[in-house]
Amino acid sequence: MGKTVFVIVLALIVLSCKSENKLYNKGLNANINLILESKDDIDSVLILDIGQQREFHKIPFRDTIRLDLNDSINDLYNILFYKEGKMVSSPVRHNQIWLNGNNITIKGKIDNKLIVDTIIGSDLYYKSKSVSKKLSGLFNKKVEDSIIDNYLFKKIKENIESPLSLALADNYILRNQNKLKNLERLNELLINQKELLKNHSFFRPHAQLQKTIQVKNLEFSNYKFYDLRNDISTIVLDKDKKYIIDFWFVNCAPCVKDHKHIATKKDWLTSNNFELIGISNDKDYELFKNYIIQNKYDWKNYREGDSLKSIRNELDIKAYPTYVIIDNGTKIEKIFNSFEDVEDYLSK
Repeated sequence: MGKTVFVIVLALIVLSCKSENKLYNKGLNANINLILESKDDIDSVLILDIGQQREFHKIPFRDTIRLDLNDSINDLYNILFYKEGKMVSSPVRHNQIWLNGNNITIKGKIDNKLIVDTIIGSDLYYKSKSVSKKLSGLFNKKVEDSIIDNYLFKKIKENIESPLSLALADNYILRNQNKLKNLERLNELLINQKELLKNHSFFRPHAQLQKTIQVKNLEFSNYKFYDLRNDISTIVLDKDKKYIIDFWFVNCAPCVKDHKHIATKKDWLTSNNFELIGISNDKDYELFKNYIIQNKYDWKNYREGDSLKSIRNELDIKAYPTYVIIDNGTKIEKIFNSFEDVEDYLSK
């Protein structure tokens, strides 16, 4: 496949709607023990699970912090630091740590990000680092897709009792969204997972698998969209055309890059009887409209609002851009995540 994406995690930290938890364990056997060095005047630490459903603890910073959590520890956690009331800036991957166990000690330092020296009591941390390193090596070597897929499948199976398997499954699904046999193989593996994992608040491969495997046709007449005038509109597809449905949003850098390229391919699309229709998930109408007008993108573009029945939810779209090829008015033919892959497929 053209472009691949490893496990990308984006969690929205909503600070305003949750209260601070200043109750920290003073004993020697807390669930999480942070022993950290810092040259900065850090005033507080925020610890929360990736879905923000079970844990949300904001506590004063000190060299040694001992904290008891609300639930068992087996998830991806954000550990964030605040200085003068503002979050210390660092890449997301440095804030997020896979943890499992009962009595975990994290040793390290803070230097504009969390730099871990060692973690005691959580083998999941080291397993996740090992998987990430191996996958990066495979990507860099540009090995065959099947080698990467087989490695991912193996690690999903090995970590089947951990949410790490769900994150890896999300990546596997993204890589294999046009390979039904591979998706059915994964579904057979995941189907017997515990309900707690199936209902994880952030990683949702079970729902995504069911939709990807089961949704074969898409009736556009069942959905409504906002057009460029911000009027509610419907989309009617001609059965004699192939359609490329582009799911995007204004602040998506890969989407913007693809749009610049698409603008040079309009004649190719027309001559081959392909029609491009953009569907944005931008909530800001003015931002959406100005982007289209300023760039003079004259293909059809619509916007989905939260109040409307969402086609994105129907397809469980998580990665952007996503391009869905529609044939015969309703049939989902293929799904891609780059226009380069769309071109390669349609050219053949």
